[in-house]
Amino acid sequence: MEKSRLRVREQRQSAAKAECARVNPAFLKLTTGCSRGDEPLTNGTLTAVHSGSFFDASTWGGLFIPGSGSTIIIPSGIIVSLNGTNQLSINVIIIIIFGRLTIVGNGGNSGFIFVYAINIYVYNGGILQDATTNRSGIYINVNSSIVLYNGGQFLSHGPSYLYIYYIQVLVIRDSLQLGVQNGLIVYGPYAIVITWNGQVYDNGE
Repeated sequence: MEKSRLRVREQRQSAAKAECARVNPAFLKLTTGCSRGDEPLTNGTLTAVHSGSFFDASTWGGLFIPGSGSTIIIPSGIIVSLNGTNQLSINVIIIIIFGRLTIVGNGGNSGFIFVYAINIYVYNGGILQDATTNRSGIYINVNSSIVLYNGGQFLSHGPSYLYIYYIQVLVIRDSLQLGVQNGLIVYGPYAIVITWNGQVYDNGE
């Protein structure tokens, strides 16, 4: 039990550093830790306590689900699913993954939409899984990023489709296809950065 608590505490400390992470779109160079000695912001941080749906309050050990401005931490050994709906309309700023985040959507051929800008950090042992089907894909707003650190993985049953769009006008700005085969796995270090005007920087190319 004590080792488990220590592991969670270490993961939270690493997650706090991620809140100060900076991505340079020009070079896709990730620097972890706080710049200029600033302390990381930890207000509104929620940590999953067991596997379950993102939209189930019990997953977060409380009476509510993450709200606007939240930072989400998924510890190792825990699987959180974005399911039962085709979008995340909560303005969650950062998702930090040591376990697994599975993006399922609403089933069938529905894709999944991150309505607001999102920054996803996948650490060693963590997995971001695209479980959407039939090219329905994941819709990501501008000013977003997905960063895989060493040992982090992006997993899909086949080629994964990321669609970049402007929420203001609901226009697809660009798209990115990851892989062409079944059982796609992308390993970190890897980063996708989407600028304010929808330009995509992908250091996997």
